[in-house]
Amino acid sequence: MLKIQELRNLAGLTQRELAEKIGVKNYTVANWEQNRTEPSIKDLTDLADFFECSIDYLIGRENIFGQIIIMKNLPSEISELFGLYSSLPEDRKKLLLAIAKEFKLLTDKENESTQN
Repeated sequence: MLKIQELRNLAGLTQRELAEKIGVKNYTVANWEQNRTEPSIKDLTDLADFFECSIDYLIGRENIFGQIIIMKNLPSEISELFGLYSSLPEDRKKLLLAIAKEFKLLTDKENESTQN
């Protein structure tokens, strides 16, 4: 079940206003909401970007709204690290962040000692 109508209503938008914001005809939004047609991959991406949610949330495969962060042109290692971090439960995210901070402090101390 698509959550377009729910998100549109939460945003206080009419079908026409949403259509204008994502660059489609207003009857297109009505057709999506009434399950007459389905959005294309591009339209789903535009909707997810606009509502700042995942496509999985939009199409009902995920029940937690969440939030997406769009990052372009990042090195693959950073993208991989971010993906791993995002997949962790909150308590593990905090632990990983604490470990990273300790690792940074250790690296800073090592750099200081090699400069002296």
